[in-house]
Amino acid sequence: IAQAPTGAVVVYDMPLLVEQGPDALTGWDHIAVVDCPDDVRLGRLVARGMDADDAHRRMASQATREERIAVADTVIDNSRDLASLTGQVDSLWDRLRGAGA
Repeated sequence: IAQAPTGAVVVYDMPLLVEQGPDALTGWDHIAVVDCPDDVRLGRLVARGMDADDAHRRMASQATREERIAVADTVIDNSRDLASLTGQVDSLWDRLRGAGA
């Protein structure tokens, strides 16, 4: 991995970070988890055309909500609308940029 400039914020989008095991969780300055209740996740998968049984299997094969939240420095609530999500992400971005300055 290349060295980022001083003060830079580097974002890695790693949806299965927790599933990689404890070694994958070390070395990060900040871990943000985007979270919503399982019933909301299921509903969104089905709304996108996934069979409900397949969606249940996919979710069961992934880390639990509790496991993901346990490793988070910040939890972003994705159970509401896009404006709410965007506001939370913008707020986190501002905090991270301030910490790197």
